[in-house]
Amino acid sequence: MHRGGGHNITYVRAVLTDARNRGWRCVVVLTRAAVEHASFDLIRDAFDFACLLEIIDELPSDASNGRGSWIRRQLSRHRQMMHTYRVTCARHGIPDAVFVPDSEHWYAASALLGSPVGKSRLVSISFSVRFHRSHHGVLSSFSRTNAKCQEQLFELCLRRRAINQVLVSDETLIDHYRKKKSSILRHLRYLPEIADLPQLVDKGDARKTLKIRADAHVVLCYGVLSRRKGIPELLEGLEDSNCPPSVVALLAGETDEEMRRLLEGEKAQALRNKQRLFWEDGFLDDQHTALAFSASDSAWLGYRNFENSSGFLWQGARAGIPPISCTKGLIGYWTRSCRLGQTIDPANSKEVVKALRQVASNSELRAHWVANCIQEAKAHTAESFGRTVCDALSQQMDGPTRPFP
Repeated sequence: MHRGGGHNITYVRAVLTDARNRGWRCVVVLTRAAVEHASFDLIRDAFDFACLLEIIDELPSDASNGRGSWIRRQLSRHRQMMHTYRVTCARHGIPDAVFVPDSEHWYAASALLGSPVGKSRLVSISFSVRFHRSHHGVLSSFSRTNAKCQEQLFELCLRRRAINQVLVSDETLIDHYRKKKSSILRHLRYLPEIADLPQLVDKGDARKTLKIRADAHVVLCYGVLSRRKGIPELLEGLEDSNCPPSVVALLAGETDEEMRRLLEGEKAQALRNKQRLFWEDGFLDDQHTALAFSASDSAWLGYRNFENSSGFLWQGARAGIPPISCTKGLIGYWTRSCRLGQTIDPANSKEVVKALRQVASNSELRAHWVANCIQEAKAHTAESFGRTVCDALSQQMDGPTRPFP
């Protein structure tokens, strides 16, 4: 689980639930910052006699930029994983298998230095490996030189068995190696991005609680609220005279300092005074998450300089709230290919306003998007996520599991 909590909480809950049902004993390693985060309360009850919690301090990381920064960050993360594994083994014994998410942050170092978890079998998830995407209709600004280098390191990592299996939330990566008829395929397995949501409530009741008028068209932006989520562009669209007055924005989640200054400024305050902008600040627990999704009609994913997928995309789809998405990256790719909603260039203010007008006025098109969202989201359940991860771990185990002392 990462420092910021968020979607990673749902990953932890899903995997631990399935592991517990299989009778496994687990050691979950979290950083001290993760345990101190408000999101940890949502999984605190998962730690019982069958699930041990190990808290570690992070080693200093290399956060430098410039030439060679990517590989330096990879080596820094690899060092952290080796340290964590050794500390955990010293206290709890050698595990049968290890699960670590986000292999994109350390696979290159593993290709060069070997597995960070010794001889234990290692299963990981890749959320943002992107060297292949431009070949599959995904709009990307990734350079060909970088793509070729990273692809070679990814393949070397898997051939060396530094990672025994990579669970891939991006099907185009599997398609890439299927077309090449590559032996790498045996190390890959598709894992639909999780779209876990608490039980939703009546839309009218949710709006009463949030003090949003009943006849509004609510556009939701959810998660960690930052510039890359296109929040300034969304607010500019609301300020435009051509934007229907029925369209309002609901911003729900933790706000970084830059966006806090924006949302506390005069223009944002003017929108709030007109009841065009609603801001639920802070990490949302299940109750407040349910209110945000229940009250909304559309999801804002007009992200800037971000080319990966988003858990929010699939959460919105499961809730039946179609996205207004950026054109680039997997968000735009899934929105187009699955016909979930509409794509825009967030930097183009005319496109933003046109999209906001359309979602508020075209009920027939919206009904089509809602149906597609609900259908496509069926595969993105917490149960499926947890089962797929634990199936991959089970396949890597040799014989019965060894209990931790």
